[in-house]
Amino acid sequence: MSGREFFSDATLSYVWGPPSVEQLKWTRETYRRLHRPGGLGTAKKDVPATVRDAMTLCARLGMRYLWVDALCIPQDDAHLQARYISEMANIYHHSHLTIVAASGETSHAGLPGLRPGTRRITQHKETVLGTTLASTCPDLDTVLSSCPWHRRTWTLQEALFSWLLLVFSDHQCFFHCLNGVLYEGLMSEVNRPARVRH
Repeated sequence: MSGREFFSDATLSYVWGPPSVEQLKWTRETYRRLHRPGGLGTAKKDVPATVRDAMTLCARLGMRYLWVDALCIPQDDAHLQARYISEMANIYHHSHLTIVAASGETSHAGLPGLRPGTRRITQHKETVLGTTLASTCPDLDTVLSSCPWHRRTWTLQEALFSWLLLVFSDHQCFFHCLNGVLYEGLMSEVNRPARVRH
C-alpha cells in the first residue's frame, strides 16, 4: 500500500474534542450511508461543522476530494485502522492542501470566517496627532501557541508532512508554505516561515 492510494485534493487537520463529544465516524453501522451519494449532504445534521465547512471550502476551490480521518479511517476495525494510520504521513504528504482548523475545542467549531457571522474581529483604532493607529491581528506563531490544535500529537504529524497549510483562526486566515506565510489581513508577503512544525 502506498500513500498515493489515498491521494486527495485536500486533507483536514482538526481536533475531535474529548470522547464525550459525539461526531459522525466511519463504523460498520455508518459504512453504507457514508458510501452512498448524498450521505454527507447538507441536510445531514450529524456532520460536524468543521467537516461541513471544509467540504464547502473544497467545493469553492474546485477540489473534488477531501480526506477526513474520522470518515476515512474505520473506527471500529482495529486491523484496518492500524493499516490506515500507518499511512497518515503519506496521506498528508500527497494532498495538495491541508486545511487547518486552529479554532475551537471540538470538531463542531467550524472554520471561522467561511460563513457569515462566524468570526468577530474587534480592531481598535485611535487618531494621535493626525495619525490613525490601528491594532493588528495576532500573527501565526501567536495564534498557534494558544490553540488546542497546536497541542495535539496527531496534528504534529499532519503539519510536518503537509506542503501547504490553510490555517483558519478566530482572527484571520493564514496560508503557510515552505517559502513563508501570507496573512489575510496584510497586503504584503511575509517571507519567513512560522513555527508551524510544533
